Amino acid sequence: PLPVPGVPAPPAPGPPPVAAAPTPAVVQQLQQECTLLQRRVEELSRENLQLQLGGTAQREQAAQLQRSSSEEFYLQRQAAEQQQKVLQEKVGTLRSQVEELARQNIELQRATGVPLEHQLQMQRLQEKNFALEKEVNELRARQRAAAGA
Repeated sequence: PLPVPGVPAPPAPGPPPVAAAPTPAVVQQLQQECTLLQRRVEELSRENLQLQLGGTAQREQAAQLQRSSSEEFYLQRQAAEQQQKVLQEKVGTLRSQVEELARQNIELQRATGVPLEHQLQMQRLQEKNFALEKEVNELRARQRAAAGA
């Protein structure tokens, strides 16, 4: 057979080569390396277990956050719906009040023959007149006090 690049050649036919017996120093070195490898395997097993537990804890935490977010969203939605209900009731009450005021306005206009706007304008003018009369009286009192002094 022809050699193929990148593929190792098959072993030569015949009995396998006989390895020389390891020396006690080589045996001791191999035992030390084996012990170190066993310790590393134990360390990696512990790290793997910790990572698995951490992953489980993270999944549990993520699930808890998801539940909390869902509950919070539900509560916020409930609060918003309740607030909307209250506001709708207030709007309804205000509409009723406006309708009642409009009805009273019509009744006043019919009873007096004067539109409510004119009645309100008259009331404001009367209030201004009262304030001006008060001011005039105060000025006259000052004049009398100055004349008497």
